[in-house]
Amino acid sequence: MRKEKELRLIRDEQKRKDVDLQVREEEQKLKQQKENRKKYKEQKIREVEEQKQKAKEEIRIKEWESKFEEQMKLKEEEEILKTERLARKEREKIGILEEEQKELEEELTSRLEDFEIKETKKN
Repeated sequence: MRKEKELRLIRDEQKRKDVDLQVREEEQKLKQQKENRKKYKEQKIREVEEQKQKAKEEIRIKEWESKFEEQMKLKEEEEILKTERLARKEREKIGILEEEQKELEEELTSRLEDFEIKETKKN
């Protein structure tokens, strides 16, 4: 009887230890799950923040690219206007030179005609 009581006590003690161990394991498991959920939430928040940051950066880059393209277009337009002005000035110079040359030719022909008229009158 005594032995049985001792054995029963030992078994009961072992059962309590087993139950206690199971409870601690379950608590540990729940704690681990809670930590995992917390880490998962934090990871999600970080990912969302990174996505937002990337989107902002992409917007900044696109804005910079559009500004750069606009500046390049303006420079090209300025260059085109500059070359057009130079070409116009050249044409004006050529036109003025041609005009002066025509005037000289007309003056020479009129002088020549006057000269011929005067020479014929003298004869």
